[in-house]
Amino acid sequence: MKLESNHQKKSDARSFEYYEYKYLVDDINLNSVLEYLRSSSYNIDPYPEGWVSSLYYDSFDQKAFYECEDGDNLKRKFRIRFYSDTDFSNGGEIQVKEKQLSAVYKYKSKFKPQEVSDVLSLPWPGRHPAKQSFASDVDKKKVGTVQSTSSASEDAEDFCSNYIESMPIRSLAANYLQLEPLILVKYYRYRFRVFDVRITLDTQISFEPGSSLRGTRRNFGRVPFSILEVKTESERPFLPTNKLIDLPQLSFSKFYSGVQYLKGEDEFFNKYL
Repeated sequence: MKLESNHQKKSDARSFEYYEYKYLVDDINLNSVLEYLRSSSYNIDPYPEGWVSSLYYDSFDQKAFYECEDGDNLKRKFRIRFYSDTDFSNGGEIQVKEKQLSAVYKYKSKFKPQEVSDVLSLPWPGRHPAKQSFASDVDKKKVGTVQSTSSASEDAEDFCSNYIESMPIRSLAANYLQLEPLILVKYYRYRFRVFDVRITLDTQISFEPGSSLRGTRRNFGRVPFSILEVKTESERPFLPTNKLIDLPQLSFSKFYSGVQYLKGEDEFFNKYL
C-alpha cells in the first residue's frame, strides 16, 4: 500500500516513508526486553538513547485529535521536537507526520539554537505567523517568555519563509485553521537497528498540557507501560528476535492518549493492560 497524498513526497529529500507497528511492554518485562534488544542488535543506532520532548499543535476545533478519535484512515500530527527533557535551548526539529493505516510520511526541518525563540514565538511556525507570541506555560518554563515585538515577528516570518520553500509543511497545515500548542509529550527512548529494521523502546512517557488545551482536570500524566515501535519499509511487521514475538500489538498515539488522560478519563490506560 502506498500513502495517498496531494504532495509529491518522493521529490522532497526531507520526507520519507515507512511502516510503523507498535507493541506494549509492561513494567514486569521491560528490563528483559531492553537487555534482549541490547544483546541482539547487529547495528547499534548512532544515537542509542536519550530524552525526547514533542510539543504537539492542533486547531481550535482539535481536528488532529478527532482524526485519532474517529479512526480516520489519514491522520496528521504537527509538532516541534527537542532532544532533551528540560533544556529546549539547543535547537530541534519542526515535524509533520502523515499516517494512513500503517504507512507513514514524515517531514522534518531542523532549526538552530539561535532560532528557538523565533520558532516558539509563532502559533505554528509552518505557516504565515500572526503578529504575536503565544507565550505558553511550557514556553515560559522551558525557554523563557518570548517578547512580542514587531521586529521579533518580522524575524520569525523571515525564518518561516526560509525553510518552507523546500517543505510542504505550510500546505499540510492549511486545512487546520490556526494551530496552537496542545500538549507536551516526553519520553526516554532507546534506539536499535537490526538489519534494515529500526526498533525504538519508549519509556517513562509523560504529558503536560499546552496553552490551548482547555477543560483539563490534570496538569501531568504518565503512561503505566512502555511502547516498542518497529519501523520498516516492509508492509508486514517483522520482529527480528524471538523474545519479542509474544508482545501484544496495539494501536497507540501518545498525542491522543495524553489529551484524553489530561482531560480526566481516569480509566483510559486500563484497556491496554
